[in-house]
Amino acid sequence: MESGSPSARPSPAITDPMAALERELPSLRLDLLITKEQAALWESFERGVRDVAELGRARQKHQTAPLESGMPPPPALNLVRGWADDDRNRADAMNELIGKLDALTVVLTETQRKELDRRVVLSQTEPLNAPAGQDDRKRRSSY
Repeated sequence: MESGSPSARPSPAITDPMAALERELPSLRLDLLITKEQAALWESFERGVRDVAELGRARQKHQTAPLESGMPPPPALNLVRGWADDDRNRADAMNELIGKLDALTVVLTETQRKELDRRVVLSQTEPLNAPAGQDDRKRRSSY
């Protein structure tokens, strides 16, 4: 299918997958019916998602800061080195998050795991706070 054809479905504009997942967390916790016994592992996972999303926002700020400062641009090597540090820090945080998610999924019921899987996908394909004119409840209930 050609990208210019009217039947081509445009991809959602996701700038950061972890920021999209972060927006999903409050309602996801309620929908999963996290128990008292699961709460500590959920909270650890939730903190991990928020930490990774924040590192993404920090990276974005680091990328735009030279343009917004009004100062002469820093040397390219310094910029690239900073981006590499940001990426390394985020990759480390993502690896920690994988461990937290793994621990959480062990204590979830099969129903909770299926809903978590579904909602993580939805956070990427139909992110909350999508462009106006789209009703989240209608889109999300048909998945």
